[in-house]
Amino acid sequence: MMLRSKRNAKDITRIFWISEEDPEVTGGKSIAFFTTTDGKFHEYKIPLYRNGLSLIDPNIIRFAIRPSQRAGTIFSIRKMTVEYY
Repeated sequence: MMLRSKRNAKDITRIFWISEEDPEVTGGKSIAFFTTTDGKFHEYKIPLYRNGLSLIDPNIIRFAIRPSQRAGTIFSIRKMTVEYY
């Protein structure tokens, strides 16, 4: 997964996913990463395969993003794509 984002504060971003088999959003189905904090857009490659995922097994149907651990953080997404590795 590639995410292009712009932030105004250093924090941890977390991406969650749900599948047809397990539609609950939980921490076990997520991956966290740090972002650059200079207010410019940056591109991140998030290796979902490290969690043993593919888009087919389990059949991912939705992603959710928690842009920050803190209230009031500004976060913009310019582009998000999902690619096979």
